[in-house]
Amino acid sequence: MNGMPTYWIVFSTIFFAMNTLLFIAMAVMLFKLGKTVQELKPKVESLIDKVEGVTVKVDGLTTTLHHTVQSIGSKAEGVAGSASALASTTTRVFEKYAPIIAAVSTGLKIIAALKEARAARKSLPTQEQDH
Repeated sequence: MNGMPTYWIVFSTIFFAMNTLLFIAMAVMLFKLGKTVQELKPKVESLIDKVEGVTVKVDGLTTTLHHTVQSIGSKAEGVAGSASALASTTTRVFEKYAPIIAAVSTGLKIIAALKEARAARKSLPTQEQDH
């Protein structure tokens, strides 16, 4: 021989055989993986189409929501403006008639006080009735 121990040749042969078997197994698995990828490709493309459709719908909903929010904001501003104008008008009218309202209110209080005073006089006994 050439000076190599027999056990070294046996181990090398076993290693070569195992390496060959593992390479064949890896090639088979790679082939199956490629086949699985080819089977999944149409499904993935279908999902991509569905996702793109959903994206378009979401974009549409976002646009609609944006317009709705703007519309509601505009209406709220209009309502707030109307309420402000109404409050301003009411304040001006009240300021215009405030002296009259105060005079009428004071007059009603004076009349009520006079009625109470008359009622109190009538309910008091007179000196002539006591004798």
